[in-house]
Amino acid sequence: MKTVELKCKQEFYDTKQIRFETYYLNGKCHNDNGHAYRRWYENGQVASEGYYLNGTYHNENGSAYRQFYNNGQIFHEAYYLNGKYHNDNGPAYWEYYDNGQVMIEKYHLNGKLHNDNGPAYQKWYQDGRVESEVYYLNGVKLSKEEFEKRNAPSCANKQVVIDGVTYILTQVKE
Repeated sequence: MKTVELKCKQEFYDTKQIRFETYYLNGKCHNDNGHAYRRWYENGQVASEGYYLNGTYHNENGSAYRQFYNNGQIFHEAYYLNGKYHNDNGPAYWEYYDNGQVMIEKYHLNGKLHNDNGPAYQKWYQDGRVESEVYYLNGVKLSKEEFEKRNAPSCANKQVVIDGVTYILTQVKE
């Protein structure tokens, strides 16, 4: 059985409150069993934390990076796999206002902006009104019209029966 030794580096404020803690393997930020990096504000609140494997952001079970306001409220959260923004089940990136309202939300697959179901990038004003929405499929930016047209159901090759006669439909382009 091979034993792997993680090295831990810590730094403290003058008040003896921990400032940061980082785990390393072979000189790279790494931890198989939790965060590899965590930083604290002087008041003891967690400021940020990151999950790394071999020096790259990575977490298969949740966000790989989180940053907080000094009151503990989340500011930024990101999902990564192998160093690329990625989340199969929703947004891979969020930013929040200090009141908890979402500021920015981005959908990514394998590092590319992508959302089959709506905008891949959205930004809101602090009062919750939408400021901007941008559509992407596989990293390619589309207008809302292009996105909706691309995702519109096609009638091509559908069969319909009218008065006992079967017809095969053909898509007509305008």
